Amino acid sequence: YFETFKSVLATIKSLDLSKYDLAPNIVYGNFDGYQMPFYLTNQSMISHYAEYEYNMDFESDYVFNSSSVDDLIEDYISENCEELEDSQKEAFRHCLNNKLAIIQGPPGTGKTLVGFELLRYILSIGIESPILVLTYKNHALDEFLLKILDDGTCSETEVMRLGGQSKEPRLNNILIKNHLGRPPIVSDLNLMLEENTKHMAQRLQGYMMTATITAECFLGELNETQVRNFLLNYNWKKGKKIKFRGKTVSIQDVTSILSSPIKTESGVYVSHFIHIVEQLLKVWGPNINDLQKLRDLEKSSSRLANMESNEDREDSDGDFIDEADEDMVRELENLRQSHNNNIRSKVSMLDLNFNTQTNGYALSHFPASCIGNSDLLDKENLWSLSEIQRMQFIVAILNKNKDNFINAFQDLEFESEEVMKAKFLQLDQTKIEAMQKMKVIGATITGASINHNLIKAVSPKIVIVEEAAEVLEPSLIAALNPNVEHLILIGDHKQLRPSVDTYRLRREYKFDISMMERLININYPYKTLQKQGRMRTEFAELLKDIYPEYDNLPDLNESRKPFPMLEKSMFFWSHSFPETKSRSVENKGEAIMVLNLAFFMIANGVDPIQITILASYKGQQKFLRGEYRKMKEKRESWFKNKSDVVIQTIDMYQGDENDFIIISLVRSNNSPRSNIGFLTEINRRCVAQSRARRGMYFVGNVEMFRNHWKYLVDRMETSGCVGERITVVCDNHPSSKIYIGKAYQLADVIDNPAALCKRNCTFYFPCNHQCTKKCKPSHNHEKCLQDVYKELPCKHVMKTQCHIPVAMVVCSIPVKHMFPCRHIDTVRCYDKVNGRTSCKFPCEKPMKHCSNHKCPKKCSDVHNHEECLAMIEYVFPVCGHNGPKQKRCSQSITWECEASVRYTAECHHTILTKCFLIQNGTVKCTYPCNKKLRCNHSCTAMCSDPCTVYCNACEKEEEIRIQQAEEELRQELERINSIKPDESFVISELTRKNDLPEFQSIEDNVLNYIIPQHNWYPTITKIEKVYNASLRKKYLQAKLKSNRYYEDKKFHGTSDKGVEGITKYGFKLPVTPGMYGKGIYLATNSSKSAREIYTKGSNKLLLCATLLGKSFQFESKDQRVKFLKDEANYRENGSYGAEFLKSKKCDSIYAPRGIEVLNDEFIIFNPDQVYPEFIISYTVGSVSRLPALPPSNKTGFKKHTYVFSRTNDRDDPLFAEASIAIAHYNRTVRVSNFSFNTDKVDIIQNLPLEARFKATKAAFNKFGKDNEILAFHATGELNVDSILKNNLDPNRAAEHGRAHGNGCYFSEFPDFSAKYGKSLIIFRVLPGREYEGPEHLPRPGYDSKKVRADEKGYGEQIIIQNNHQFLPAYVFYRT
Repeated sequence: YFETFKSVLATIKSLDLSKYDLAPNIVYGNFDGYQMPFYLTNQSMISHYAEYEYNMDFESDYVFNSSSVDDLIEDYISENCEELEDSQKEAFRHCLNNKLAIIQGPPGTGKTLVGFELLRYILSIGIESPILVLTYKNHALDEFLLKILDDGTCSETEVMRLGGQSKEPRLNNILIKNHLGRPPIVSDLNLMLEENTKHMAQRLQGYMMTATITAECFLGELNETQVRNFLLNYNWKKGKKIKFRGKTVSIQDVTSILSSPIKTESGVYVSHFIHIVEQLLKVWGPNINDLQKLRDLEKSSSRLANMESNEDREDSDGDFIDEADEDMVRELENLRQSHNNNIRSKVSMLDLNFNTQTNGYALSHFPASCIGNSDLLDKENLWSLSEIQRMQFIVAILNKNKDNFINAFQDLEFESEEVMKAKFLQLDQTKIEAMQKMKVIGATITGASINHNLIKAVSPKIVIVEEAAEVLEPSLIAALNPNVEHLILIGDHKQLRPSVDTYRLRREYKFDISMMERLININYPYKTLQKQGRMRTEFAELLKDIYPEYDNLPDLNESRKPFPMLEKSMFFWSHSFPETKSRSVENKGEAIMVLNLAFFMIANGVDPIQITILASYKGQQKFLRGEYRKMKEKRESWFKNKSDVVIQTIDMYQGDENDFIIISLVRSNNSPRSNIGFLTEINRRCVAQSRARRGMYFVGNVEMFRNHWKYLVDRMETSGCVGERITVVCDNHPSSKIYIGKAYQLADVIDNPAALCKRNCTFYFPCNHQCTKKCKPSHNHEKCLQDVYKELPCKHVMKTQCHIPVAMVVCSIPVKHMFPCRHIDTVRCYDKVNGRTSCKFPCEKPMKHCSNHKCPKKCSDVHNHEECLAMIEYVFPVCGHNGPKQKRCSQSITWECEASVRYTAECHHTILTKCFLIQNGTVKCTYPCNKKLRCNHSCTAMCSDPCTVYCNACEKEEEIRIQQAEEELRQELERINSIKPDESFVISELTRKNDLPEFQSIEDNVLNYIIPQHNWYPTITKIEKVYNASLRKKYLQAKLKSNRYYEDKKFHGTSDKGVEGITKYGFKLPVTPGMYGKGIYLATNSSKSAREIYTKGSNKLLLCATLLGKSFQFESKDQRVKFLKDEANYRENGSYGAEFLKSKKCDSIYAPRGIEVLNDEFIIFNPDQVYPEFIISYTVGSVSRLPALPPSNKTGFKKHTYVFSRTNDRDDPLFAEASIAIAHYNRTVRVSNFSFNTDKVDIIQNLPLEARFKATKAAFNKFGKDNEILAFHATGELNVDSILKNNLDPNRAAEHGRAHGNGCYFSEFPDFSAKYGKSLIIFRVLPGREYEGPEHLPRPGYDSKKVRADEKGYGEQIIIQNNHQFLPAYVFYRT
């Protein structure tokens, strides 16, 4: 609001009227005879007049004066102004003969037309200065500029509209912003503003950290002595208990804390210290709730002190606010603040008392009367302060932080303002250059005020002001410049005056009198337009008290036909409904009358856009719009593809017009003097009664207006146009009429038009038939519906409606007809003549592929005999079950058999299932699983569903364990941060003497994870423990971010150089990809990592803490190949593997044995997830597994028994073999509800069986399936020796019949096999090409069958029929 008048006030303040050429005319109304503007008589215009417009031949001594110009003006009028009537032409001459000219234009007299013709004339003489066109409203400006463009007077490149936007899309191209380019310097200034904005935001963010006194902020304001005293001087015995991790803190604890560092190296207080101070601050400081009570009390006192009576005042519903001007003001303000969207332009506007923390004290907590005392900030013992002093202490800190921020912020703000000034200066210069190139510049008076500096710089010599009587004189003065030579004011001071909000300014200072009215009042010459071409003549007669010389153009009433269904073209429909008043004035009863009148007109053919409802108050306007929407919803069909009725206030509608105007006067009260508020002003009455062209209807309490609007009421009464009942008539039968006194009566006529006229329609069609309908409701007469008899070309006579041509009449007389198929039937004559017949008899020909059925279709239908649609019974060809319902004869069976059958599943449970599930191999067992989970509880899932890791109860416990682990991780991170530099990297050796438990644990990790095929039998020579604080910190931080807290120890083989680099600097991702990409490869089996290809002869392994988290498992080679291809095409910074895992919400890749690798592998793509904990040095023994058998052993069989003792010879091959067996047993056992003696192991040598096994392995190698696994087979003790010597016999196994077919059964889990016998034999097994499914062996192309594999690929059962694929290796015996 202020922005609109800021420029006006600034201009008026510095105004020097002595420099204005027109000052004597404007200020004093001086008029010394006609004074033609200088530019019209300027000698430099002679050549233009002569050559461009009139082709006159002036002699050299010709004197060019005003009389010469008058001749030229008359020539122009006669040739170009045929549309103007006499008073308009007189006004045209008057304007061109006066430096300051005024035209008064009563309603409908063509004010805008005269203004446009004046502009055209001035442009035609080639004036160099732009012409400035000013209007009061945006709507008026848009209409004027559109007329210029549509007429071809100027092109879009020659016209400019000031302002941010226009509601008229066609004017978008001439907006000032679209005439501008952007100078380079503005871009540089924008960068400077952005940089300043960042600094301001940083300052604000910094202040937000100190705007609330938390424990950290409080400590930051205290010196070391104050901190110690704050902790030590608290009454720890009798004061409120301070707790930390569930324990009460004592003075001894505090003393201990203060004796150790309370800050980290980075200067941050340790967490446990902050926790204690936070509780002490709550005890020491004021209670937040008590502060709230103090603030409430202060507010209550303030309200009582400031209470005073306010005088009631009536809202000035006539105030004008142009939304488009508001938008421009808003846009200007946004432009000025665009450099700082998040920070207000003035630091004084910022609310710096906000609270940014949930715990702590902010200025907003304290009452305004609480003043900070900075003298208290140096007090050493804070506990000695009183409660008031403690409040003053905290407020002093907050005020200090606030002042520091304000000082820094203001400096930045000043810099920004300077840059903004430079930016606006540059933009203004660009605008000025663009404006100087224009022929016409258009602006509202608001836009001109805001852009005063630009207009002043351009200095237009000619200013045309439309709606001049509505413009505040200060605003108009501010829009002018000293160089104006010609000022033309066009308006009507008898209509609405300028809008002034303050009553005192209107009453005492006459602010509501425009320059135009003031000059007219002091007898400054002006011309009045006299002939109106807008309204019917009877409407114009009602304005004669305002415009005595008001006249009409000829034949107006002929082109302004009234609404035929209202008896009068104008009417004052009176009522006695009382007004209601709150912020504005409303009259709801009157509103319903108004709306029903409008809807009656719409119901009877008036387009809604032709109707305008004018309300004298905004409250009434709002109520009318709401009720209009409700009434419209009930009659949506009336408004299809039509605009809405315009509902506006009287003041907002000045300058507009419409065919039918309904005025809601609103005022109806019992005041002695008939108080009608601002409606007493004749200007407002003038506007209200001068908008209508064809129909004008006042709705109100006529008694309220009888004295105030006496001239209008008296003449309307004389014409019979006032009353409490309005007459509606039939447009066809004038004698049919209804007198409507109530709104509901009009609504009844709308809903029941026949109530108005019950007579027959009198319309005759060209065929001389009379319309057979009733007069109402209204209807069209496009077709004669009279029934007549017509003879058709077929000679039959048919009854039809008159309007239907003979050629379109359908003859329905039945006749006989023979079809091409030789069938005879009765058809319509019309169908036979026009060839539209079709045979309805059945075809009955035999179907092509079916000998049982005949074609059921109609003879005439286009069809074939390929598909038989007869419904038949059927059976499923595979299972032989009967179909559940019939099918079409020729239909193939593509659906599945859903018959219920009993089936024994792989888990040996017999279940009732669907037949097709058995055929598809997708049967799911519905029995409970009951397997033991990792938590040792039974699984509650179904037998066929995958087991969870933990049961529900244990899952919650696991979450608690994870939370505890997180806390432990954070504590360890705190300890790492406090480690001294010389202790941050240490490698220490573990010895059997001093570190036996840890040494043996690591040794067992190595020896228990050896794969026999690797032929690796190590002796551990040294174990070194690595501590690297930097790597450990990264590992813990990665652990906190992982998807799952699953970690394990994994082996990594590398060279001596690799050991040194990894333990010091950590792992690095390789440049060359491995089998699964550019990652870090780790193994569960020590023998895999110890291979020469990895260790390069170092004889060292790294045992690493590995954060596996959640692993993603590769299921196929194709999946791996796609991954490698995507990695090769990856061009972003970083690791593709890491991005891949992030997309899968995983932390590592798991490559299970049996798919593409012989042994499990894990791949990590984040080096921080692997921490090298131990360096293991070893020597390697003999490659041969067992000693050779002596020649005397002719059978080639021997059983070695190895018994573990306290001291074992680690170089003994039997010890190595026994260790492998024990390690594999321990790694694969799932439950512990049975026990085998693992202190004793039989190791088997059987050379004949081994030779056959090796031959089979060599054969499998040809198709890449020679991978070897260890599997278990349990049997009775009596069978062991026979099996060890002769191997298992598949034929004997077949005699017993197994659930999964014939063959020898193994399991990769000892607990599964153990239930079949007391002796447990470990076999070396070649699975070869294995499959999973319901089919039994033998199956072409496969060597084994796997049943119920787990997530790692281990099978619960392995079935093999060829005993050359397995070899007995070790034996355990049940205890």
